Amino acid sequence: MAVTLWVKVVFPYEQTTKIFGTSPIKTVKELKEMVCEAEQITNSFEYGLYCTSGNGFWMNENQTLISYEIWRQESIEFKKKRIKKVNINYGAETKLIEMNEEEAVSKQIKHIIKEFGLTENYTEFDLFVSENLLDRTKTLLELEIKNIGAAIFKLKRKTGLIFQRSGEMNVGLKPIFGYYLDNAIQRGKREVPVVIEKICSFIEVKGIDIYGIYGKTGVLSKIEDLKELFDKSDDIQIEEITKSPHDVASLLKLYLNELPEPLIPWKFYDSFISSDEIQEIWLKMKKFRTIVSSIPKSNYKTLLLICQHLNKVSKHSQQNNMNSKNLSIVFGSLLLKDPRDSKSSLIRRSTVSLLTKSHNDLDNNQSRNLLHIYSCCQALIDEYEYIFGMIEKNFSEKEYAVAIYDFEGTHEEDLSLIQGDYVEIITKFETNDETESNENEQEKGGWWKVKSLKTKEIGLVPYNYIEIVKDYVPQAEANENNSYRKALTEMDSLKIMLAENIELRTQIQTKKENLLKRIAEFKENLQVKIDQRRGVELIVKKIFGENAI
Repeated sequence: MAVTLWVKVVFPYEQTTKIFGTSPIKTVKELKEMVCEAEQITNSFEYGLYCTSGNGFWMNENQTLISYEIWRQESIEFKKKRIKKVNINYGAETKLIEMNEEEAVSKQIKHIIKEFGLTENYTEFDLFVSENLLDRTKTLLELEIKNIGAAIFKLKRKTGLIFQRSGEMNVGLKPIFGYYLDNAIQRGKREVPVVIEKICSFIEVKGIDIYGIYGKTGVLSKIEDLKELFDKSDDIQIEEITKSPHDVASLLKLYLNELPEPLIPWKFYDSFISSDEIQEIWLKMKKFRTIVSSIPKSNYKTLLLICQHLNKVSKHSQQNNMNSKNLSIVFGSLLLKDPRDSKSSLIRRSTVSLLTKSHNDLDNNQSRNLLHIYSCCQALIDEYEYIFGMIEKNFSEKEYAVAIYDFEGTHEEDLSLIQGDYVEIITKFETNDETESNENEQEKGGWWKVKSLKTKEIGLVPYNYIEIVKDYVPQAEANENNSYRKALTEMDSLKIMLAENIELRTQIQTKKENLLKRIAEFKENLQVKIDQRRGVELIVKKIFGENAI
């Protein structure tokens, strides 16, 4: 069964919206032609599809709809392109080239290079008008250039600040996108790729509270600019290329997706999936810890950095709406990929199936494995400290304690308590690095990480301000256990009812088949009798005449 992708197309000039059904593997041009045919537009070359996500961009007509993850886009507009014919001067040659005023200068440069038949990378060129360098991140409309149709543009070799600053750039460096992880590490002479370090740092400073960070897609032209620059050098200042955290977040997803082998190597995939099937949480986490400790050092260090980073992002979920579950859906199939499905992205295909109400592209086994991938990734984000051997943690059962003294925290990570407050112990023997504790206190346990049962806040408290309470069951957990047991009882009743219902349905089906069989026999006997009567009538008419009957 073919998958149908339903695309909402906005007609801004008519202020109307229409829905078009097409295949996700169709190109943008094919969708545009479908719209033109429906609207009876003959001059289709004057129109285009414009995506309003981020800063907005014109969609490349040669790209497929699935490559744009079109179901994630806020709005797709069908409108006329603002085309100007401009004289472009390159050396001794001049050409009249059509330019879209609503596309970024970087896109115009790529188009001009293609028109002149040049082979150099577009980042090595700049576009000038009246000797003024044009900002490649802006559109021609944003630059507010007057009489653009009559102006002569000059295409010159790149002399901008980005490449002037990087005079020490090694021209012969191998790109990092699409190459193995070790290539980026050896090139940067660091424990993890420089590009990942810079992305994580940028997001944590400028994007950690941005709604939908890592969930929304950035502007493709900006992502391509960042990719090509990082392929040439690690000495790149991201903020000079883009101010949008979504562009930078998309670059991390792109880097991980283009690795020839995922960050968690192929051979560990089955171990992760089988471990996630374990019901006992403590044993599952122990298995994860053992597997992670076995992966190559470079992969281990890089995975740790990403998990630490995503854990920080998840703690701001009230602002960015990206908790560990949402992040695991985004990063699951980027970090942990099925080697049997290496030719295509399982997450992308499943997303298309989900949005188009068709799961025929995924069999039950793939769907189940995808859920295990999400679960593994969520564990890596939430419990990275334990899985990477940074702390010890008791997963087998919860421990509770009660505050025996009032405690007022003096640091951001401290948790203030009032005598009598109950807390859940998360980690024992954790010291507060910023607090000056004497050696005896540290030997006795120092600071413990706990969670307040009243406020649900997590923080550090001195171990000697609380006392462990044995056999304590919080009221909420007791209610939850009762609800769970009640749910199990109801589930058993439903199973019995279902079994009885199946038996009843079987009986009804059998009776139905018997009735249909009897009806068929009756019809057959009736037809025989009718045929016999007709035969008798014919004989009588033949002997006694037509009026005999």
